[in-house]
Amino acid sequence: MKENMNNEIVDKIGNIRAKLVNLQPDDKDSIIEVGAALEQAESELSETTAVVGEAVRLCLEALQAFYEQTVSAPQLVLQSASEVLAAIERYFTSEDSANAEEEIKQATSRLADVLQQDTSQNSASELEQDTSESQTWTLTTLDDVAALLLQAEPGDVDKLAQIRDALNQIASTQPLSTSSADLVAKAISKLEEALNGDTDVNDELLTEIGNLIGAAMEDEEMTYMSEPSVSEPSHAEINNQDASEQLENTQSLPADADVDLIRDFVTESSEYIQKAEAALLALETDPENADAINTVFRAFHTIKGTSAFLGLAFISELAHRAESLLSRIRDGEIRCAGGYADLALRS
Repeated sequence: MKENMNNEIVDKIGNIRAKLVNLQPDDKDSIIEVGAALEQAESELSETTAVVGEAVRLCLEALQAFYEQTVSAPQLVLQSASEVLAAIERYFTSEDSANAEEEIKQATSRLADVLQQDTSQNSASELEQDTSESQTWTLTTLDDVAALLLQAEPGDVDKLAQIRDALNQIASTQPLSTSSADLVAKAISKLEEALNGDTDVNDELLTEIGNLIGAAMEDEEMTYMSEPSVSEPSHAEINNQDASEQLENTQSLPADADVDLIRDFVTESSEYIQKAEAALLALETDPENADAINTVFRAFHTIKGTSAFLGLAFISELAHRAESLLSRIRDGEIRCAGGYADLALRS
């Protein structure tokens, strides 16, 4: 049984490698196809060994850099990624697993060096761009504030001040319910105390503020759902309205989008989301359940990678932020409870 499974893995990796080395930068469809195959392989191989999982993830990172044309030596990147995949093939056919695993580590290290060369050349401009984006990030909703809070560290005074100012703006300009307004006021008060040095700024405080914001978000949603609805439009009115809305929504897709690939992506993502939702429900009663946390993390990670290859930037960005949240939960920085659990489920 194990031998048959290994043979299937070797065949799959071999097919991916054969397509990988022949990719051209302008052949987006083929790059997306190989990326989707690698994502699937990563999902299947992540349960084998950490070395193999990390190697496949780095190959995905290399392929995405090749797709985005952010590497100065694209063919060298593909060749280095191909060597990593070849080492993985040998691992599943070799009787000396220790030596084969060492080969994977060496090939992965070489690929990392190739990618690092390009990263170091662009790091300064990327850092400047990231800083600019952080400074100009428009925070108009409680969801926006919660997302920024996830990125904040105890010593990040600028982010905390930005969050406080945004909450003050939301509280003064938006029609919050009485209970939501009270929760937001408490979060603002906590931030004021932290910024004035009246209380220690630590992960526990950030978690408390996050729980307050999460509770306010949940309260707003419940208030919205309990409001009396306007009389429902007829089916004909809905169809006429949907036609223009669908046209507007399709403009969010890339001009060269492959409908068949996107359809497959939607189907596969739905399966990942169903598993993630079940895992999140399990975390409500057992926030320390490592298997459930990993299930949610892998779902967001896979959706992030595949949507990026398909050019679905809005989905990839959301999945990236959700993945960052789950990464902090997995590393034990925060617990999947309260506002954090609600935010993960919303994502």
